[in-house]
Amino acid sequence: MFPMPSPAWRDLLTGDWSYHPAADCPGGEVGLWDGGAPPPLRPHFHDQDQMTLIIEGTRHFLVAGKGVTLSAGEALLFPAGTLHQALAGPRARCVNLYRPASAGSTAPRAREWRRTRLLALGSATAAATEEGRSREGYSRSFRRENGASPRFFSIADRLSHARALLRDGCPVVDAALESGFSDQSHLGRLFRQAFGTTPARYRRSHSFQTRPESPDILLAAKEAWEACGSDGPVTACHIFRIGHRPPGI
Repeated sequence: MFPMPSPAWRDLLTGDWSYHPAADCPGGEVGLWDGGAPPPLRPHFHDQDQMTLIIEGTRHFLVAGKGVTLSAGEALLFPAGTLHQALAGPRARCVNLYRPASAGSTAPRAREWRRTRLLALGSATAAATEEGRSREGYSRSFRRENGASPRFFSIADRLSHARALLRDGCPVVDAALESGFSDQSHLGRLFRQAFGTTPARYRRSHSFQTRPESPDILLAAKEAWEACGSDGPVTACHIFRIGHRPPGI
């Protein structure tokens, strides 16, 4: 059964997307949105398992190429490495919870191998040649499997890497260069499109000086982790509703 959040949650959701370390979960974090109609975000993925919980309103997503709509009281749980995209929609309030990837949080082996080879070879042309395909045929096949083109997937991987570096306190300019972006501005533009905040703000939110100390926020984060309802490995996407848990999407 997926419980509705307590009324105290509603008082926490003020402002735009903001991220903070999650209480009692090393490597985890909490993202809050209460900025009116959420903007569309570019396709991306995380190196963490994620749960998106809708407090008010409705949100629309593409997850691994499939359309998903969530309403108040519903949540979507999906494993690390799942390519997804938030779409434009009406005003909503929601909480994202992230925790370190659990064992088994991987794509199917064949798909994971293709992703790994694409990133290792550095281009769709090289990956297509290795598979004995045309570049166009390879790109179409990759898009069917992953919900995005090889180029978008490669950018998403670099953004995920930059995000992890920023969580660890890496300076923005160093995170940009180490993740393969041409400069800090290039990272900043794409990072904001994917995660709804700037690299500098994201980095500050994970620094010791700005770590949230509000008992209400820490309690809300802990309740959300428990509401996730799964201590085992996250191996597939699931939608949770009150009193109902359907099979993976």
